[in-house]
Amino acid sequence: MVPLKAPDVVYGVCFVFPATASDRGTVSYVVNRSIATVSAKPQKPMARKKVTEEALRVQLPAADEKIAKVIQLSKSKFQAGLQCPKRLFLEVFQHDKKDNTSSAQEAVFDMGQQVGELARKRFTNGRLIDWDGFHQKEADQETQVVLADSSVEAIYEASFTFENIKVRVDILCKVGDREVDLVEVKSSTKVKDEHYTDLAIQAYVVEGAGLKVRRCYLLHIDSSYIYSSGPYDLEKLFALAEVTNEVKDLQESVQERLGAMWSLLQEKVVPSIETGPQCNKPYQCPFHGHCRKDWPKDHISTLPRASERLVRELTARDITRIRDIPDSFKGLTVTQQKVRECVVNDRIHYENEMFRELSSLARPLFFIDFETINPALPLFNGTRPFQQLPFQWSAHVLRDGDALEHFEHLAEAGKDPREIFAKTLLDLLKDQGPIIVYSAFEKTCLNAIAKDFPELADAVENVCERMIDLLGLIRKHFYHPNFDGSFSIKKVLPALVPELSYKGLAIGDGATAAMSFAKIMTGSTTKVETSVIRKDLLEYCRLDTLAMVKVYQRLLESDFTKQIRSAS
Repeated sequence: MVPLKAPDVVYGVCFVFPATASDRGTVSYVVNRSIATVSAKPQKPMARKKVTEEALRVQLPAADEKIAKVIQLSKSKFQAGLQCPKRLFLEVFQHDKKDNTSSAQEAVFDMGQQVGELARKRFTNGRLIDWDGFHQKEADQETQVVLADSSVEAIYEASFTFENIKVRVDILCKVGDREVDLVEVKSSTKVKDEHYTDLAIQAYVVEGAGLKVRRCYLLHIDSSYIYSSGPYDLEKLFALAEVTNEVKDLQESVQERLGAMWSLLQEKVVPSIETGPQCNKPYQCPFHGHCRKDWPKDHISTLPRASERLVRELTARDITRIRDIPDSFKGLTVTQQKVRECVVNDRIHYENEMFRELSSLARPLFFIDFETINPALPLFNGTRPFQQLPFQWSAHVLRDGDALEHFEHLAEAGKDPREIFAKTLLDLLKDQGPIIVYSAFEKTCLNAIAKDFPELADAVENVCERMIDLLGLIRKHFYHPNFDGSFSIKKVLPALVPELSYKGLAIGDGATAAMSFAKIMTGSTTKVETSVIRKDLLEYCRLDTLAMVKVYQRLLESDFTKQIRSAS
């Protein structure tokens, strides 16, 4: 790394805070994909400079020039600015360009809220500041009132504003006269780098608002906790990690980072920053689709398992499309080279080994698919946080003469689904006939059940030995240009069987299925809602296994294989 002098203001860069003890006290700037390090250790603590409202008044982009407003930052916007300055700018000025929130993201938000509410019970004699984000002033005022109330020991969602930066502290513990501890609650199972900066901006604002921060903690889920009936043992469910030193080491840099962010927000144009690793670290940017809206269908990032290094190397050669990768380029894997040839020649790749393996499978032939939930807060005796719990299976059975039968199982609410799930499935599969799956997920789920229910281990082993991974076969021997670099069944099905589609389904992916069933299991649905969700779950899972049947049949159709061979 090249040592640089710390600049007063840095434009168009990503800020990376060190997390390890050996790197603490340094700040890295990512500039045009190269990293330079600035030592912060010799610097004295920076004096706080009051930021006036006038200094924070910025002109909005051209579309909104008729308005001017005072911009407020928050800890989430601060984190956004650390990830990517362009993301921060879009969060403030072009919020409407965000991607739609996915079911998986909604599930994460819901889970985080549940964990946060439960964590409060570990800190007794507390009071909640129950104002929403549109009433920051009222929340700040109530926080000050509660701080002065000696009968309250903890404040949940304590609210503070300093230099037009607003934060809410998950749990604030009063430990002395105007002295507090900060506790950030996360639904993760360990402390992550981004948690340090989350607490760093909170500490900056809280101290700026007139309090002294004594210690900082990260409260996270302990994945080793095993639930038994009754209330959760909060001392075991949660792990409390002190991160005071890490947060203090970042304090010298916080104001500098904020200065760069405020300067950035006073510019009238969106920062010109290319997509890169920062788009998905530490989280996928909510403007992911917006920044890629003009990308060609065959963008190099759609190459299967394209590494950051590969994308960087091709981009450096001014290559952004797969079809433009020259024959002489040696940096592709076998699969990536296969994809390139299919895109360049606009034809399907089909290896004879695929036909031989699929056509040799005896009948009856079982096609199975599972749906699971993995709740952060365990629901049943003997289960752990985030443990995969299969609750639904679908099976299509293809018999001689192409006779097709369908079987299914969906767990009832309020009961541990694992044992009845396994027994009903094993009773159908018995001890003969190949079993088609799409990935190793089903085998992993069954092996986990065998550990929890040893009496089923032999039957599970028999089933797992008969499994054929259709995804693995397709990935190894087949490619269609319309896969767009993905081997997901959601991409494979429309390319090979366009008459069958997931479009129009109320539940159209595994994340939505899990989130929907979790609502039933936690009793947050009415009888009517439960009935609708169960119907939608059965329809979705049934289509998953029917899709596998149709893809299998399509790959063996004589007209289809002849057409491919003649084209080759």
